[in-house]
Amino acid sequence: MATKLGVYNAALRLCGQRPLHSSSGLTEATPARYALDSVWSEDYADAWLEEADWTFALDGASLGKDDAIEPDFGYSNTFELPSEMVRLSGVYEDSLMTIPHRQYRHEGNWIDSNLPYIYIQYVDRTKGEVIADWSPKFVDFVAAGLALKIAPVLHGKVDTDRLFATFERIKHEAVSANGLSQPSRSLPRGSWASARIGASNGIG
Repeated sequence: MATKLGVYNAALRLCGQRPLHSSSGLTEATPARYALDSVWSEDYADAWLEEADWTFALDGASLGKDDAIEPDFGYSNTFELPSEMVRLSGVYEDSLMTIPHRQYRHEGNWIDSNLPYIYIQYVDRTKGEVIADWSPKFVDFVAAGLALKIAPVLHGKVDTDRLFATFERIKHEAVSANGLSQPSRSLPRGSWASARIGASNGIG
């Protein structure tokens, strides 16, 4: 089971630093711990979670149109996305999420569409904050990201080029492993991709 202290120590090992003590690590008065706390408070939720459709943090929702808002142009209905959403994984026309919805516009915390209801899958911040549910590969990815961030302020020379290469490798492995754990499905195409395809076909 992953813990915050375990993630911190994995990051320190990548930097060639001694680990924090198991009994007082999260309160240990060291520059390394202060640096880790600073990066953690800024990045650990959104910055890491938005990189992929992490299975441990996925959630789904049925959305009804917001009658108080009228889209500017092109679509008849607007839907407000959940405030805990970090990354939109898919938009669908059915509750089983097997029929991708392709004609929509996603801007900020809103989706415009001509449907009265849509179903979405998304990476949920509140689920992602449960460290005990993190997959081992995601733990490695977060630790590598933390290591890369804190390296410039640590005592002693850290080979940042090597550390960056390690981060990129671990990130690739984590995203790949996460993809293999998901069932095959047809991903929805957003409005930008639809516009590009339409242009290539001479449409618009």
